[in-house]
Amino acid sequence: MSLYKRDNSPFWYCEFEDGGKPVRKSTGVLISTKSPKAEERSKAKARQQEALVKKDYFEEKLRTIEAGAAKPQITLKEFSKKFLERAAIDHQGKPNYCAFLRDRVAALLRFKSFEHALISRIDEELINDFVVWRSSTTKVFGVRKGNGKKSETADTFRPISVATINRDLTVLRMMLNKAREMKYQAPLVKIARLKGEHNRERIVSPQEEKSYLEAAPELLRDFATVALDTGMRPDSEICAMRWENVHFEEGYIYVPGGKTKNARRPIPLTERVKTVLRRRHEDAGKPDMGHVFAGEQGAALQYSVLDTQHDRTLEKLKWTTDEPGKRLRIYDFRHTALTRLYQSGARTFTLKAIAGHASVKTTERYINLPEDHHMEAFTAFEAFNKHAAEQAAKQSPRESAQRATKSA
Repeated sequence: MSLYKRDNSPFWYCEFEDGGKPVRKSTGVLISTKSPKAEERSKAKARQQEALVKKDYFEEKLRTIEAGAAKPQITLKEFSKKFLERAAIDHQGKPNYCAFLRDRVAALLRFKSFEHALISRIDEELINDFVVWRSSTTKVFGVRKGNGKKSETADTFRPISVATINRDLTVLRMMLNKAREMKYQAPLVKIARLKGEHNRERIVSPQEEKSYLEAAPELLRDFATVALDTGMRPDSEICAMRWENVHFEEGYIYVPGGKTKNARRPIPLTERVKTVLRRRHEDAGKPDMGHVFAGEQGAALQYSVLDTQHDRTLEKLKWTTDEPGKRLRIYDFRHTALTRLYQSGARTFTLKAIAGHASVKTTERYINLPEDHHMEAFTAFEAFNKHAAEQAAKQSPRESAQRATKSA
């Protein structure tokens, strides 16, 4: 066995033979470059790990043989069809999740070395090659036509984020696990998440909101106002909003369904949203039915239209940036609405119902408090302590002694 470095990996790799064929595996030990001594120490640690890597490799091979893996070898592309078919059955009530899996599988198969690779041959080295390749790609989005299906893709020319690569790796891990369950020869490889993932959500300040709404064209301005004052999902709920579900007299919008079973809910109308919707209703001829934000031939407005207007508005305001967590997304208006509701006193379970979330844990991730929130909390804390001290000072020493005796 021997240790070596790879140009595009921060880990020590080891090489050993299996039936005369070379096997190369990552030791999972980082190469230290701080100093020659530090590098030698990391190499010594990798030597200790080397024996375990070899042991795990042959134990996994033995388990595969003992399991009687009689099924023929299968490529990742061939197995992806079986994986997605099973996912569609297991997650029948979650169309968006199924779409997420399809998109991530498609991203994996765009890597040519994965497309025709046998599942049994997918190892740490090949996964590392995928990460290097994926890091060099840019983000694309699907352009939909009247039938609602993606007809083509458009390139944003923005680099893929670490979070996106981690989602790809998560789905790859799911596929290999499912392959083993189905008795295919699939390796037991470690697929570690990449570090450096940034929180994508950001909260829009009142000053930013004012500037954005003034710079946005009318369609986007109306759409953003509804998102900021309702917390509805922009793509699947506001785009799909229909006039028959807008109840002006009762003062609410009814969401008939969506991403989860909890998406069915009423959303109260603020005065600002009422004003926007009444104007749009009058401009449309006061229809009883149809989409509030209509596209071609009365169909639901394509989200890509809003995304394009949004990008142009950011350019107009000179807010364009590719820095992780800094770029404003339309979806951030939903996060802003829920955070503002929380700051104004709404409880977490109330927010869960308003947001249409299936879990409180999801709701908690949507609440992004500003950096000065801790300062506000301690200002209130200090005022409380000051008030308590003043009350204590007003009591006579005798009263204080009696109170202390009762407490004891």
